[in-house]
This record gives sequence, C-alpha cells and structure tokens, in this order.
Amino acid sequence: MCSTSGGKAPVRLTPELLHLAQHEQAPGLTAELHARWSIVESSFSAGVGRALIQEGLTVDWPTLTLTDKRRRRPVTGVAQALIGFQHGRCLICHETLELNDAVAVDHVFPYALMRRYASVRGWAGPDLDALWNLAPAHQACNTVKSDRLPYPGELTLLAQRNEAVMGSPHPLRKTLELTLNSKRRVAGGGSWVAFLHEVQKECA
Repeated sequence: MCSTSGGKAPVRLTPELLHLAQHEQAPGLTAELHARWSIVESSFSAGVGRALIQEGLTVDWPTLTLTDKRRRRPVTGVAQALIGFQHGRCLICHETLELNDAVAVDHVFPYALMRRYASVRGWAGPDLDALWNLAPAHQACNTVKSDRLPYPGELTLLAQRNEAVMGSPHPLRKTLELTLNSKRRVAGGGSWVAFLHEVQKECA
C-alpha cells in the first residue's frame, strides 16, 4: 500500500495491478489511456466541450484522427480510441493487436457500397465513413478483406464494441448515440444489433 499525505485516502497497489503492468498488452493500455484523456483534454483546451457533448466527433481520413465537428481540431487517433473496446483484438481475425503490428482502420461495411449503390438506386443507409463502422484491424487482414461484406461474427463483435462504448463514460459515446438515434427514427431499431441488421438489408 502506498500512503499519501494530507489525510487523503491511500493508493492500494494490488497483485492484480502488478500483473496488469507486467502483461504483454500493457504498452497498448498506455496508448489507449492516452487517447481517452486526449479527447477530454483537447475539448477543454480548445473550448469545444459543449460541442463534443452535443455533436460528437467526426473522422479526418487524411490523418486518421478524430476531430470535433465544429472546429475540425484533431483530438486523438481512431485506432487508439477504439482498440480497448475490442479488447485489443483485430475485428477480422480476432487475434491480439500487438504494439508493433501494422494496424489499419477497417470499414466493416465497405465504403465502396455507398459509391456502388449511389450509381444504381442511391444509398439509403447511414454514412459508412463514420465511427460506428470503423474498427482497428491488422493491416494484412484489412487488405485480404478488401471490399467484402462483413461476416455474421464480425457484425456481432461490432455490435458488442459499439454497445460497450455507449455503456461507458467515454466521450465517443455521444458520437455513437447520434448515429443510433438518427437511424432509429427511420427504422425503429433500438440496439446496435437492429441497426446493423437494417444496414445489411440495404446491401441486399
């Protein structure tokens, strides 16, 4: 146990905490914590706290960073912000994303669908270039997947990941809430499973 001065509560160092610090994924945890804090810190320093609460974040693809919608200021990396909610694993092969692995940000529903359907009958689904549809993955896995539609297991993991974000106090929660509520008004869905089912129907 590590005591503190001034009568404050002590900091308890448990064996579990030591095990976590020595775990092979500890470096990735550090990056994830930094990403989460960057969202909060950037919103304070840039004066966009209210915008984050009301409008959520958007993705800047040239830099693969999350930005606030109002001022377009970079907040943190997409992969770093999401990887913890996937338990540090690739959404495609389900293996661990190691610190030195080449990581890509996969469009679970391929972005090419929007262009493909727009030229035929118009794309009536949600924006596929948004946070709800993005998942950190091994670069090699992402290359092999290419523009194929997601498998059922991948959709299950995506729904679980998005539900985990929305069940946390993470600032990204609002971004996903806005997407889900927008689609809910159209399709009557109340969960990410229902939301993804509706997107699948658009791809039929």
